[in-house]
Amino acid sequence: MIPHKLNLQGLYSYINKQSIDFDNLTRDGLFGIFGSVGSGKSSVLEAISFALYGNTERLNSRDNRAYNMMNLRSDKMFLEFEFSNGENRRFLCRVEGKRNSKKFEDVGKLNRTCYEMAENGEWIPIDTPVEEITGLSYDNFRRTVIIPQGKFQEFLQLGPKERTAMMQELFHLHRYDLYAGVAELHNKSVKVLDGLDGQLKTLGEIKPEQIEELTVQLEKLKGESVTLEKELKDVQDKLTALKRLQELKVKQENAQKFLSQLVEKEKDVDNQEKELNLYEKSVRLFKSLLDASHRLKNDVLGNEKYLKDALLEHEKLKKQLEEASVQFQKTKIEYEKRDLMKREADEIKKLSEVLTFRQTIGELIKRRQKGEQMLKEKRAVQTDIREMIQGASVKLTIEKAQLPDFAVLMEIKEWYRHREQLNKDAASLLKQQQEHNQQSEDFESKLQKHVRELGLSMPDGMETLSFCKELLKQAELQTAKFEEQLKEIEQNRVRLKVQNELQGFAVELKDGKPCPLCGSEHHPDLLKPENVHEELTALSQHTDVIQKGRQNIAMLEKHILKIQAELSSYWNEKTRNEKEISANKQETEAHLKTFRWEGHRPDSSEKLTRELEKHKTLTVAINAGEKMLDQLRRNLEDAEKDLKKYEELLTTLGNELTAKESRVETLLADIRHLNMEDFREAGAQELIDKSSELVKMADAIEIRYQKEEEHVNGLTRKQSELTGKVSELQKAGLQLRDSLTKNELKIDDLLRENDELNREKLLAILASEPDVDKIRKEIEEYRNLLAAKRSEVKQLEADLQGQKFDPVEWEALNKRNETLSDNFKKLNIESGQLAEKKKRLETDYLKYKELTKTREEAELRAADLSDLRNLFKGSGFVNYISTVYLQELCKAANDRFYKLTRQQLSLELGDDNMFYIRDFLNEGRVRSVKTLSGGQTFQAALSLALALADSIQKHTSEHGNFFFLDEGFGTLDKDSLRVVFDTLKSLRHENRIVGVISHVEEMQQEITTFLKVVNEEKTGSQVTASWEIS
Repeated sequence: MIPHKLNLQGLYSYINKQSIDFDNLTRDGLFGIFGSVGSGKSSVLEAISFALYGNTERLNSRDNRAYNMMNLRSDKMFLEFEFSNGENRRFLCRVEGKRNSKKFEDVGKLNRTCYEMAENGEWIPIDTPVEEITGLSYDNFRRTVIIPQGKFQEFLQLGPKERTAMMQELFHLHRYDLYAGVAELHNKSVKVLDGLDGQLKTLGEIKPEQIEELTVQLEKLKGESVTLEKELKDVQDKLTALKRLQELKVKQENAQKFLSQLVEKEKDVDNQEKELNLYEKSVRLFKSLLDASHRLKNDVLGNEKYLKDALLEHEKLKKQLEEASVQFQKTKIEYEKRDLMKREADEIKKLSEVLTFRQTIGELIKRRQKGEQMLKEKRAVQTDIREMIQGASVKLTIEKAQLPDFAVLMEIKEWYRHREQLNKDAASLLKQQQEHNQQSEDFESKLQKHVRELGLSMPDGMETLSFCKELLKQAELQTAKFEEQLKEIEQNRVRLKVQNELQGFAVELKDGKPCPLCGSEHHPDLLKPENVHEELTALSQHTDVIQKGRQNIAMLEKHILKIQAELSSYWNEKTRNEKEISANKQETEAHLKTFRWEGHRPDSSEKLTRELEKHKTLTVAINAGEKMLDQLRRNLEDAEKDLKKYEELLTTLGNELTAKESRVETLLADIRHLNMEDFREAGAQELIDKSSELVKMADAIEIRYQKEEEHVNGLTRKQSELTGKVSELQKAGLQLRDSLTKNELKIDDLLRENDELNREKLLAILASEPDVDKIRKEIEEYRNLLAAKRSEVKQLEADLQGQKFDPVEWEALNKRNETLSDNFKKLNIESGQLAEKKKRLETDYLKYKELTKTREEAELRAADLSDLRNLFKGSGFVNYISTVYLQELCKAANDRFYKLTRQQLSLELGDDNMFYIRDFLNEGRVRSVKTLSGGQTFQAALSLALALADSIQKHTSEHGNFFFLDEGFGTLDKDSLRVVFDTLKSLRHENRIVGVISHVEEMQQEITTFLKVVNEEKTGSQVTASWEIS
């Protein structure tokens, strides 16, 4: 993650909005944020963390976080952090919150929103979790990117379980946790195996001989079926012929009956066709003419009604026009006088303005007099503050001259501290020496105890370590002796066992019977029986005695070796202790020679204590004096601003007074026609009301004139339009009546030409409105059906000529057909059942072979998956990978830590995944990281943090990683601080961005690119960049 910009306002000590440009700040790779304690340095990191994750180290949601985070002098809080991730995608996180204006303690919810920059540069809202964008949870973000105060050493001191979990999240090691997937596959394999077993059990045992037997039976049934099918076909053919003859006879009778019915209807159909022809003729000749006459009659009636209404409306409109014209003439006279009314209203309004300006001029004169008095008082205050500043400056100069040199006091204090540490070390070494003497006595006592248990004694004057060596030599000789005795006993035991077996054979031997060993039938010299059992028992007892003695010797060797090892360690410790006592004495004498401060004694620090107390008292006084002097200067600045403000105000009042007096003269000059004596007693508001009333009257007359003029013109237009409409209606009426007469004459002429029709009959025919197409279609269908039936009857009579249907033969053939069909059906069913059984057996047999093969493969897969499941069980593989990453991390961290500690210490990872320290000043022994000093712990934590950032960069392919460290560095001595400086500076060449927050002066001198944070009483925390400082 690379930061670009941070805006913050209303957070903790930040009252006003502050902006931080990280692009400029991070250009050198190493930058700092410096300021005194409480200036607001750490709040910058907290703003970034809260903008990203909505979480903070100081407060949780139960601590009324919104209220406590917001500055008490602010009514809103605003955070905005812009950054890019490893994919070069740009994001912005924003936090906003407001205080309730009616209830100070009520601060609303802090709303967080996130945006991503689109290709066109616009910010698009997103709901992607920040953890997915940065690839880090909040806890790991503050361990690897932004490390707040007091949390820098957390990774070093985490437990194995927490550290492993952190490594898994940082490096996405969960992808190696394959147990769930393998277990699921194994369970599926077991289920598949169980399913295959169930299927095989269901199928049972299938033999090929069963399939061959069914094949023979099917061939036999097939032959019988062919014979039966041939006979059945002959019978069915005869039945089909008889049935066809019977159907022809029935069909002929039905056709003849239907034909008779059609012939009876033929006369009615002819009459219906005549009526239809007459209707079509009437429609063709008269329908359009009759419709036209009806339409023209309706149009004539409508024209007469419209003409009557138009004449009445014309008369009414004429009367309205006369009345409106009379009223318009009256209004026109009033309209011509409106300009006089408006001029009078304008002069009355100007007179009211004169009265208002005269009142304002009086108030301005009073304000100017009061301002001149305040200006005099402000000048006196300015003089008093200047005198106070001069006095405070003199006092501050005297106090600073009396202030002791703090750097010298710190050197003296460091000398006394080092002397005290040397004295403590001397006492500790003396105590260790006494403990070593006591250990020597304890070792000799233990050795005497073990020797007495074996009935031995330690020679007088022999050294304990030499005696141990002598005892071990004797024990070795005795053990060798015991081994020789046991070897001899074993040889005797074997000999006696062989002899015992031979005696058993000898008892069974008889002349003439072959020996089972040599095959001889003659046995002249048989083995005589001896008491072998008693000798074997004696050998066993002797063996137990020797084994017990050997065990005692082994136990003695174990104790002696242990004492010997402890003695060796003791002598090494004693030698080292004596060297350290000598070195401490030499260092103490050398340290005493470095004491060079006159007025101070090396054996007493009382004067130093007094000087430090004096420095503290004077520093408090100087700080208070400087603070008071700053306040006085700010007061002077405020007084000068007030003085300038009153001077500008008096100038403004004078200008305004002159302008208003000039305006009054101009207004009076514009009043020419109004008699002002008539309005001498009137007030300004009364004059304004009078002017408004006159203007309203003039406006009302003008509006009324316009409305009445428009009304008269509108009535005139309507009258003209209505006159034209009446003329058009009269002309149209004449044309309609003429058309109606001509149409009626045409109808009469056609009726005379068709004498079978008159008007009454014609109207009746047309009113019937039959469905012509339907009736015409029905007639045509009747004619076609009649012709078709006559042809069908003729054909059926020809087909039946010379043929007769025999019912007896029909009945006999039906019975024979039923018998043969039943037999054939039974035969087919039996054949089908056998074929189905054969097919099922063949299918099952193939399935059985396939299932058997599949089961063998599934069984092998289940076994393999079981082995894999055991391998991945309990996150064992993930823990192994995590340990590999930790080992790489530890190795990388040692490259820096070994240099930081001047080749004295190194980090190691134990079998329990805990960090340990190898101390090369103490024979390379291993000890806990908790035994490190404060400075050494910082060095180790810094080395691990940098190595962790390197590892994350390597595994995420990010470039220019960002790393922020909020740590005081106050626990480091000057030499260690110098090594840390060099380490941090070298990071510039590693494409890394490192930010440091500190109050240590040396830090500020070494890092040239920085932000300076100062907490002012009035303005709160202010941020200034190094390139902005002149």
